[in-house]
Amino acid sequence: MGGVNFPRNEDGRVYHIGLKEGEVNNRIITVGDWKRADRIAEFLDKQDKHGNPLTPTRTQSSRGFTTINGHFNGVPVSIVAIGMGFPMVDFFMREVRGITQGPLLVVRLGTCGNISGARVGTLCLASEAIGITRNFDHFQTKPEQPPYNLTSPIQ
Repeated sequence: MGGVNFPRNEDGRVYHIGLKEGEVNNRIITVGDWKRADRIAEFLDKQDKHGNPLTPTRTQSSRGFTTINGHFNGVPVSIVAIGMGFPMVDFFMREVRGITQGPLLVVRLGTCGNISGARVGTLCLASEAIGITRNFDHFQTKPEQPPYNLTSPIQ
């Protein structure tokens, strides 16, 4: 099983996403729900530039990550359902970086809680983001501290 900080099984697959080098493309769309991954996969190329049929591949890890590989406008892409929350993003980013070479482009498509006035299907693009982590001290021994730690905005 490899080292505890970056575990791999006997055939080189990273532990959480269940992939090894060559099984994920450098252009990646991530989503939370595997059903959304399936819907996006419907837009993948059906044939190559010579008219030969293309069939996307689908892999499911034992930890719930679903990966669909195919092509979009001739460019190899992967669609990966990673679930939700920061820990899943952390597992995904560290492990996918460890099994890919060269530039990596990752785009997240999904839902985001409650945006006042936004209707289903509305495209929302953030101009900045903040990191939020739970402050365990608040819940254990220091209730005067805030329950969450917030980073400065990242633009």
